[in-house]
Order: sequence, then C-alpha cells, then structure tokens
Amino acid sequence: MDLTSDTPAPPLLRKACCVCGSDSSPRVATLPGTRTQRDFALRYCAGCGFAWVENPWTDFATVYDEAYYLGKGSDPLVNYVDELTNPHTIRRLEWRGILQWADDTRAALAGNRGNPGAPLRWLDFGCGNGGLVRHVQSAGADRWEIDGFEEGWAAGFGRQNGIGILTREELDAKRGTYDLVTAIEVLEHTVDPHETLREIRAMLRPGGRFLFTTGNLAPYTSNIPAWGYVRPEIHVSYYEPRSLARLLSETGFEPLPAAYAPGHTSIIAYKVLKNLRLNTLSYWMHLVPWPVLSRILNAKMGIFAHPTAVAK
Repeated sequence: MDLTSDTPAPPLLRKACCVCGSDSSPRVATLPGTRTQRDFALRYCAGCGFAWVENPWTDFATVYDEAYYLGKGSDPLVNYVDELTNPHTIRRLEWRGILQWADDTRAALAGNRGNPGAPLRWLDFGCGNGGLVRHVQSAGADRWEIDGFEEGWAAGFGRQNGIGILTREELDAKRGTYDLVTAIEVLEHTVDPHETLREIRAMLRPGGRFLFTTGNLAPYTSNIPAWGYVRPEIHVSYYEPRSLARLLSETGFEPLPAAYAPGHTSIIAYKVLKNLRLNTLSYWMHLVPWPVLSRILNAKMGIFAHPTAVAK
C-alpha cells in the first residue's frame, strides 16, 4: 500500500470475508471513529475465524500521520517518537524479546544457507521508524544483517535519526534474499491480508522463516467490540489462529505449530506495561516474576497461539 499519497482513496466496502470468501458474515457492531466523523461496521466470519472492518479508512497519509506516531492519533498506546529517543523506553523489552525469538531460529536457517557462521539476512517489514532495526544492528550485528521497510511519516523520521529504512524500490530489488522476515503488529493494519502475505513471502528465500505478532481474536469472539485491541480506524483485520494458518497456506507458507519461544516472556512484559500506559523502564519492573506471569497470560489469552511459518 502507498502511504505517501495525499489523495484520499475512494470508499472501500469489504462485505465478503477475504479469507474464505463467505458473503453471509453478519455485522457484529457499528463503532464510532475517534479522529473521523464516521462509523465503522465490524463483521465476523464464524466459518474461518476472521473479523474485519467493512468500511476501512484508507486515506493512509492521514491515518498514519505525525500525530499517530506521537501517540495522539487513533492509538494512544503508541508513541514511536518517544520510543526512538528515550534510552530507557519499555519498547526495549520487546526489541530484546524479538531478537531472542529470531536467534532461536538461527540454527535451522543457517543450515538452510549452508554457512552456519555467516550473518543471516533479516527484514523487519512495517518497521515504523526503525527502532527494532537499530536495536538488532547494535545487539545482534554479529549474527544478523537487518533492513527495515516502511513508508510515510515514520520512515522519514527514522531516516532523520540515522536508521537506514528501505524505499519501495530498494525493497523490490531485494526480493527473495532474506532468511527471516518479521512483521510486528502489522497484519491487523492490512486491508488485503493475502496481498501483504504474498509480498512478505516474495522477500524470503525458500526455507526462510516468518515471525509476526498480532492480536488473537479467539478469546473474544463472544463480544468482539469489548476487546481493547479493536480500534477500527487503524486495526481493520482480526485473526484467530485458524484464519492465519489458512492465509499462510494460501500465500506460499507452511504454517508451523505455535510454541512458547525464547523472547516471548520479554514481549509479553512489554505488552503488559504498554497497556498500563507506562513508557519508561523502572527498577521495580525487573522485580516482577515475568517468566511465570507471562506464561499465565499466554495460556489465558493465547497471545502466542498464532502459527509462525516457513517459506515453501
């Protein structure tokens, strides 16, 4: 999708399920916007476990403007500017966890490349302003060569802060060269999941891994509008593990069973602190028994119940 255009996109209606094609999925709610004078219709397909915003806001240059990345947009829980400039941001917990999660795949990936000692190639797709890219470059550069890809305001801000974020043309030139692609809280923003997943698959070598995070709809299907993750101006697609397994299978991946991997503890710790609206790491946060608490939360809410995937 092009996030750089200032021209509003024409109205879009998604009445049929884009996962299984069902045209009989009912509306479960009509929700008001917070930045627009619009109502958003939410549909749910019980057949495949996918929910979506029927009439998404597709003026992406406005949706993902500077206010959004300052935490003054449609999601007040994110402040990408603070995360990039605050040396003690809680986002470091997530970055650390994602790097651990990626390192857990290195043995299989290095074997696939036939050169276990060489750094592997990693793309962070939808990297925001590049905080994870910078973290991996400083903490994992002996093991990974990482690129980020983003469009719009965030990409410009990251580049201003010295982070090399690929343009669309540069990304296209590297198709099929990556051992690992991550998409951290990206898939819920996609209007066409098939298109996005095909694009991600095209970036990977055969045998490459795809790691991602996105909310798990399954625990909330009895009352989807009450789920705090539902922010219809920006989160337009919601998945159960079965719907994502189907999408992955249809876009060139082999879904892998969900498992609690190294790094998930730190990622869940970040999610908890973010939802408490805490921005800066404090000493007391290290006293919380995160290994125990994170597993309890994961068992209850299925935070890491989605499959990961390997490129066919």
